[in-house]
Amino acid sequence: RERLGLYVGDVPDQLRDAIPVEMAPLERWALGDRLLEARLAGVSLARAAAAERGRGLLPPGALGEAALNDVTGVVEALVVEVEGLPCSQAAAVPVEVDITLPDGTSLVGTVPGVLQGTVVLRCTYSKLRPKHRLRAWAHFLALSAAHPGLAPSGITIGQAEGSSGARPRISAARLSPL
Repeated sequence: RERLGLYVGDVPDQLRDAIPVEMAPLERWALGDRLLEARLAGVSLARAAAAERGRGLLPPGALGEAALNDVTGVVEALVVEVEGLPCSQAAAVPVEVDITLPDGTSLVGTVPGVLQGTVVLRCTYSKLRPKHRLRAWAHFLALSAAHPGLAPSGITIGQAEGSSGARPRISAARLSPL
């Protein structure tokens, strides 16, 4: 049952029969997160916005366009920040980590999205919080311990407090090589 995710007696979710008039905060965040992921993958803003319209999750007409425009302002500000980094043109590759700590504990895994083999870059649509910095720090620390000759650094980019679609503010947290 758990492997297949198939449960006898499951009732499919009921479809909403109401037309959404405005987006809830979590829906707005999901929209921004999908747009940011698409833009960082090289998809044009027009194509990413068209995909969002096609999903049918936006409010109808001008209400949906207003929500989309509000989110795209922040997304484009984040993309500009990432593209302004010297390492941004490099392809992100995962780096394997396999080390044994002095107490015998093994640390095995993959650090995703490392640019130029040395920069751990994270970009999120969310407000930059300690959890985002901590995740980047853990990846940075694992990469530093596994490959000390690389002298890796880390950058975490997200929205700053007080950011809005009309006035996006971006925050970046940096980790220098050890």
